[in-house]
This record gives sequence, structure tokens and C-alpha cells, in this order.
Amino acid sequence: MKNTKKKPERWEFLDELDGKPTDTTPVRSLYRRPHVWEWVLYGLTAILWVAALVLAVTGRYGAVSLLVIGLSVFCLRLTVFEAKRRKRCRGATLGTVESVTRRPRIRKNARYPVIRFEVDGETYLAYGQKPCHPSTVGNEVWVNYNTNDPADGYLTSNSRFKGGLFLTLGSAVLGILFGILEAS
Repeated sequence: MKNTKKKPERWEFLDELDGKPTDTTPVRSLYRRPHVWEWVLYGLTAILWVAALVLAVTGRYGAVSLLVIGLSVFCLRLTVFEAKRRKRCRGATLGTVESVTRRPRIRKNARYPVIRFEVDGETYLAYGQKPCHPSTVGNEVWVNYNTNDPADGYLTSNSRFKGGLFLTLGSAVLGILFGILEAS
């Protein structure tokens, strides 16, 4: 049975949307495959965390230090990734937020910027990693790009090298301190 309840007058404009999709934002299907070195760091992290779990279950010392050192290895992946990306992408230019896109699976409602930038007369696109409001379309942002392959670019504001380095070093120091405390 169809719902025949009358909408209030101020909501009548919704009648023209019934049965029509309201979100026409393009879905971004561009995902990067992890490199071999990233898989190695992921595997090492998993091994350390499983070892920490085994130590915790058996009641032995060292579980907390292995857990925190595993976190340090996990953060090392971000630091190495950002360092390699910074080394590879030395060029910088201003780009314009052309449109927004969304991801097909995670945070489907979040919108991410698509930036158009030019290098030597050629036009390229870079994709933002942080959600933005659709009103940012038309704004200018800095883009770092690979001088050999300008299609390899990223937003300068999305670089997280310092944060990754801080997390890596901080968790490594904490892991070592916990290891010393648990050993004594």
C-alpha cells in the first residue's frame, strides 16, 4: 500500500526527488596497491602483535613492549612512504580544486577534492586524501609532483611526514622503555 500521507507545504519540493538519485558525485575507483616493503612491514607488525598476545596469554613479561614496538613498525610504514614520496615529488605548483569525488566503500558520504594542475602545458589531476566541503571547488592549493612523471602528484597539505616520524620515534622509545621496565 502506497503512503498517501500529504507532506507539509514547505516539503512539497521533495516530491520531484522521489525515486531519483540525489547524489551525482563521481565515485573514485583509484586505489594504490601496497609495495613489497609495505607488506613486509605489515607482516612484521602482525608477528610482533601475535608474539605480544602469546606472551600476555602465557603470563610472561614483554607483551606490552612488543605491542608498542609493533606499533612503531606500523608507524614506520607511514614515515618511509612519506619520505619516498617527498624524494620522488620535488616539483611544486598551484592547482585548482576542480570537483569533489567520493570513495566506493569507506566513508561513502565524505567528499574528497580533485585538483587540476598544469605542468609544461599539460593538465594533470591529483586527488586529496582529506575530506572537504563541496564549497572548496575553485580554491587554489599547492600540489607536489614528480618532475619525471607529473601524473604522480599529491596535495602538499596531505603530507604527514613529521607526524609519522614523531609517532615512529615516540612509540619506539616507549617500547624500549617498557622492555627495560619489564625485564627488571
